[in-house]
This record gives sequence, C-alpha cells and structure tokens, in this order.
Amino acid sequence: MHLTLKCDNAKIYYELFKSTKDTEEYVILIHGLGMDSRYWYKIVPQLRENFNVITFDLRGHGDSTAGESEINWEVINNDLITLLNQFDISSCHFIGHGLGGNIAIQFCYQYPNFFKTLTIISTLIYFPPEAASATLSYRKHLVNLCGFQALAEELVPKILYNSSLVYEKDLLFSSYLKISSSSLYMQFFKTMISNPHNLGELSTITIPILVIDGAYDPILPKKVTGLSTFTFQNSHYVTISDTADAPFLENPVETLQVIERFLLSIEVTQVTYDTYVESYLNEFKKNLGELMQKEKYEINSQVLHVQLMNTFSVRNDNEYILEGWNQRMAKQLFCYLIFHRTSTREQICDDLMKDTDLTSSKKNLRVYLHYLKRLINNEKEEFIKSDKEHIYLKGKVECDLVTYINRINSLENKDITMFYGEYTQVINNIPKSFFPSIYDEWALNLTHEIQKKLIKISEKLSQYHIHRNELLKATEYLELVMEFDCIEVYFYEKLKQLYIQLNNFNKLEKLEKQYSDHF
Repeated sequence: MHLTLKCDNAKIYYELFKSTKDTEEYVILIHGLGMDSRYWYKIVPQLRENFNVITFDLRGHGDSTAGESEINWEVINNDLITLLNQFDISSCHFIGHGLGGNIAIQFCYQYPNFFKTLTIISTLIYFPPEAASATLSYRKHLVNLCGFQALAEELVPKILYNSSLVYEKDLLFSSYLKISSSSLYMQFFKTMISNPHNLGELSTITIPILVIDGAYDPILPKKVTGLSTFTFQNSHYVTISDTADAPFLENPVETLQVIERFLLSIEVTQVTYDTYVESYLNEFKKNLGELMQKEKYEINSQVLHVQLMNTFSVRNDNEYILEGWNQRMAKQLFCYLIFHRTSTREQICDDLMKDTDLTSSKKNLRVYLHYLKRLINNEKEEFIKSDKEHIYLKGKVECDLVTYINRINSLENKDITMFYGEYTQVINNIPKSFFPSIYDEWALNLTHEIQKKLIKISEKLSQYHIHRNELLKATEYLELVMEFDCIEVYFYEKLKQLYIQLNNFNKLEKLEKQYSDHF
C-alpha cells in the first residue's frame, strides 16, 4: 500500500506491507542518510510472514518532500510519532541502517515505551567531534564540487562488498540522485552526528538491542561498531559474512536469519563471566566511557589527508587546500615528497627537472620549495622542512595511494584461500588513475610497479576460480587489468582461452580486435 502522510509541512511517503498472518506486531524500517525505502526490498517479503512491515522515506529522500522546517531532532522525532499514530501503534520493533540507526537510537532514548526491540545495522553510536567535522566537510566538498553524483561515486562502492551487484549499485546511485537538496542532506548529517546524548545516557536504554555489521565494511569497521556492545545493557552483536555496509542487500538470507531469531525470541542470552573477566569488562567500560564522554581530544598535531587515486585533493584536518596546486610545480613536488620523504635537492632536480641544467634547476627548486612551504605549512605545523642538502616531508601525512600500495604489498605472502576477501578488496578498488596529471618518470615507473603487482593478484584470483570451475568469475578478474600498459602476451592468451571455454565468441572477437596491434 503506497501512501503519503502529512507531517507539519512535509509529505512523508510510506508503504504498509500487511502480514500474511493475523497479527498486531509491527516492524518499522528506517533507511540511512542518502538512501530511500526501496533498498529494503530483499528482506520485506520474509518479515511479512510474521509482522506488519512499514517502510518510509525520510524528509527530502525518495518520494518524500522536504517541507520547510530545518532538520533537527524535534522534527525527525515528530515525523516518527505521526507515523506511529497513523496506525495507532503503541509499541513495535525498529530496524535502522547507518544514520537511520542513529535516528532510532535517539528516538528510543526519548520515547522508550514505543520500543519492543531495536536493531541497528552498520551504525556508529558515537561521533568524535573532530572526525565528524572532517567527514561533514569532505562530503560537503564533494557535493558542492560535482553534486550528489560525486558523493554516490565515493560511497556506493564502499557500501557494497560485492562489486558484481549491478542492480543494487544502480538502486543506491538513484537514491542519492533523488535527494531534494544539498542543504537538506547536510542538515540531516549535521544533526545526526551532533551526539545529543553521551554514552552514559545511552547506556540507560534497557530494551533488547541487536547490533549488526558487515565483515568487510570500510565505512564503519567492526572495531568501531563493536563499541555498541559496551554501551547498551541488553545487546547482542552479529557480523554478517561477505558483506560491507549493507548486509541486508548483499547477504539477505543470513541477515534475515539473525533478525528473525532476535525478533521472535526477543530475550537476549546473557553470558555469565567469571569474577576476573567481569571486573576487566567493567573497568574497560568505565575507562572507555570517560574517554568518550569528555568529547574533547588533545590534538597533538595536524594531519594532511592526500587523495591521489582518481582525483587530487589535499585536506589539512578539516580545511581543504584548493588553490595554488597548478603553479610552480607545487603538485609535482608535493607528490614526489610523499613517496620520497627525505630527498636530496640534486635528486629532486634530476627526477623532476632533468631537461634543465643542474644550476638552473636548483635555483628553480628554491623558488618552488618556498612556494610549496607557504601553501602547506602554517603556524601550528611545519610539514615541509629543508636544509642546504635535503628536503623533508614531516608530520602526519595520510595518503590513499600509500595505503593502497601497503595493502597490495601485504598480500605478497598471504594464502589466497585464507585471505580471499583481502585479495578481492584490493583488486575491486583499482583506480582509473594513480597520479592525476602527474607525468614525471618516477610516477610512471611507480605506476608500472603497482600494475605489475595487481596483475599478479588478478592472476591468483583467476586461478583460484579456475580451480573451482568458476570460469566466468576467472575472466572478470583478468579483464580488470587488461588495460594496463605492462600487460604481457601470456595474460592475453589466458583470457582468450577462457572466452573459448565459455563459448563467449563476442568477447573473444572484441579482445582480438582491441589488441591486434599490441602483441
């Protein structure tokens, strides 16, 4: 049943899925920020077997209008109360995903009598102020730069662990593109990361709570979502295998088994610990609570966050350094120093200005270095230092490409059967470009080194699936690296043979045509 509900000055779109049983039990599903209610489609049919299910779109999401009110907790809570009153629901089960889980938690703290149980999926219950501010700043930057398409391109690959789920990926993309405005999105985000209640207050919630996360969630890793188990008194924590941030989309069978077992039993089995373990847990919880509730962090130093994969950006803590990178070799010199954090002046001149004589290039380097220092260094942190012979990149510099290379190198001696997930994570996140607009020889050489290692990883994955007689999957991993310049003929022949075995002569013909002059 497709309906709209008038809440204040907004129209909230919702659907009621009546149970196949005669029951007064309700489950309300709250989607995450940027999503809409459509993505619950895999779990609604089975939930209906025991419950009436209500899905709805948050203000300005999906088919709901934004209204005129600024988003805050009072507005969000009133929308939920109006929805509950529409069906005369006195108490029910709530399931929230992502920041939808935060909505449910805050609503539960304010109105606990509405709750029979609460299930939160991939939800961070506490937002460190500095990290929250940085995340908000970055998302605002993406949306202002290229709209919600850019935000979707950044987040959707992280929400889904299985890159072959095309329909699900398209569904998530379309959800972002239906958001009514960037200001509404930022209002929601800012509201939900504002920590209206500290962990001590949240620990007073006594209803049964199920905490679910994905085994390979890059947005909210297990070590983060696991914080919930130390906060809620009556909680149960489950990780869903082979999933990232949206386990109900990637592994609905296992997710439903966990949720239904919880909803139908309600009672959470409490483990009895011995005296020493109980003492340890209580002390740990106390110390953790004190740390989190202070909500103040001693920032010893600033952090430069550098993005090189697919696009170039530099952020000093919460502030992006947007201007000046295309002047006086700033981008080239800075990128070089990221990978050569202690370098001689002569070596830099040789690698970046080899067509200029050494005397001239050293003079130019002094000018370029002075400019780069002004661009990056500040009163609090001197990231770039120098003496007569050397130039140094100091301090905390976090670069996505450096992290990616470290992940590649970590696989060198790992058994693929034991670390299959890590292999696929690396290969499925191959960027379109490694050094945007950097064409110096050192960068090209490093790119080739990375590509060679990725080819070996893709070959291992392909061979793994060949042994399992999964030839289609084997071809997919070979195809991912065929565009690399350093690809060799044996790799090309291997892919040809797989196409022949699969009788995929269309792809075989395209492959031969594309590489006819290459080998």
